[in-house]
Amino acid sequence: MKSDFLTELESEVLLFDGAMGTQLQQAGLGTDTAPEAWNLENPKAIKKIHKSYLAAGSRVIQTNTFGANCIKLGKYDLEDKVTEINQAAVEIAKEVQKDGYVAGSIGPLGKLFAPMGTLTFREGVDVFAEQIRALVNAGVDVISFETMNDLQELRAAVVAAKEVTSEVPIIAQMTFDENLRSLSGTNPQIAATVLDSLGADIIGANCSLGPQGLLEVLKALNRTTDKPIIIQPNAGLPEIVDGETVYQQSPEEMAEYIKRFVQEGANIIGGCCGTSPEHIKAFAEKLSRLEPKRSAADKKFRLASGMELVELSEDSRSLMIGEQINTDSDKRLTEEIKDQVEAGAQVLNINVDGTDIDGVEIQQVVERVQKTSRASMAIDTADIEVLEAGLEAFVGKALINSVTGREEDLNRILPLAKKYGAGLICSTVDDDGIPGTAEKRVEIAKRIKQQTGEYGIAPEDLLINPVAVTVSSQQEAAIETLQAIKLIKEHLDLKTVLQVDNISDKLPKRLLLDRTFISMALGYGLDAYIIDPLNEEIRETILAAEVLVNRDRDAERYITEF
Repeated sequence: MKSDFLTELESEVLLFDGAMGTQLQQAGLGTDTAPEAWNLENPKAIKKIHKSYLAAGSRVIQTNTFGANCIKLGKYDLEDKVTEINQAAVEIAKEVQKDGYVAGSIGPLGKLFAPMGTLTFREGVDVFAEQIRALVNAGVDVISFETMNDLQELRAAVVAAKEVTSEVPIIAQMTFDENLRSLSGTNPQIAATVLDSLGADIIGANCSLGPQGLLEVLKALNRTTDKPIIIQPNAGLPEIVDGETVYQQSPEEMAEYIKRFVQEGANIIGGCCGTSPEHIKAFAEKLSRLEPKRSAADKKFRLASGMELVELSEDSRSLMIGEQINTDSDKRLTEEIKDQVEAGAQVLNINVDGTDIDGVEIQQVVERVQKTSRASMAIDTADIEVLEAGLEAFVGKALINSVTGREEDLNRILPLAKKYGAGLICSTVDDDGIPGTAEKRVEIAKRIKQQTGEYGIAPEDLLINPVAVTVSSQQEAAIETLQAIKLIKEHLDLKTVLQVDNISDKLPKRLLLDRTFISMALGYGLDAYIIDPLNEEIRETILAAEVLVNRDRDAERYITEF
């Protein structure tokens, strides 16, 4: 089932249906009735709407289940009918859908997620899972998350869907305003980065904007992900006429955007608020002669908070990961976060190894970091429960620091990385410890790449740490580490990272060695480093080295800094 739906997208642009809500209102739905209750009370009306969209040319119709979760249904005392209502909706749709697909529509839960609200991530997952399970058991062909304003809520939705089924494709759609931001501050590139890593099969946007606005969203999505993209605009921007919200864009006006949508990479097109069977008919006429375009997205190492994207490529600046964040007090934590971000840290490494921090406390730390800055986060702990709690709480795509080449370590960490769509720092250490030669470190990196691939983790989500060993005990270790950087990039095409200050342990004038080593490492192709961003001399060395290795084009940042 999954392969059929996704395979068809490779050769055809699929047409979804249009708005359900406005059609229900026209059919007589009152404001005191849950729209989804009509699946039980007035199935003929629902069936008639589905038939009208199929007659207009829809290949995919969406169930009348947008708000059919226990929280929203609870407002109508229907919380105990989640399964019955969802299953009835699927049965109605399947009765009339003969040639295409039925998508199970799922909207926001109607309750804010922490820290803005009281709903925990796990509670949200459980609520979504109940509805998803009902839809999947009833036989939907695809799950369609719609009209999501909060990235954290959509993360919970996708995690829930992956827990319920591995067979039914997942569509994940957010809404964006005219500034191309969601209400929670997420832009399309961030949404695509997070949802792609989480394992959404199709990524897109619906509602809020008309076709012109969603055309800009589409372009941004297509630059960031190679997953199929869905676009479902409103019939223009909403207007208030005689006290009612109306959408004025005609079927003909909207249909003029169809060719441009396809040219910019849309694989699925539908309609949202204000669209009707007449709109879908106009879309179908324009789509009949169009074929899908290949994605223009570049594969890059990407991390993201809910409001800021971090990208790493061969021609971009190297990545600074800030260390030594103190989690003992809120005041010190807040100050250090602000200072490190101001000094240039794009990622903050939160190391709670060797502390008594539990799952609840790590979530409080994560929330504090995200309230204080837009930086991405690396979570550094060997406690698997604490790690999972931190990954749940982080709104975005986090970095796990770290996993080694030990089989036990990989089996513990990789499932969590896959589940939460996290990036990985991978240290070239195995059961025999740190290899003495560059070649053996490359062998471990190769095994890690293979095993992460078996879990469905993309190679661009890896940062390989060839491990800097102190030259006080192994003087030849520095050149082996540098050579390993070069070989890993040449033979495995993976990005590299180092904890720089390990090299100088137990030697005098450590900073001199650290500065020299990081400059040499950047010359060998090092992509990222874990340092204290507040160390001015290290920062200046990096700025100078990046000019010399051509990672600071036209010395722009160097000149700005000095």
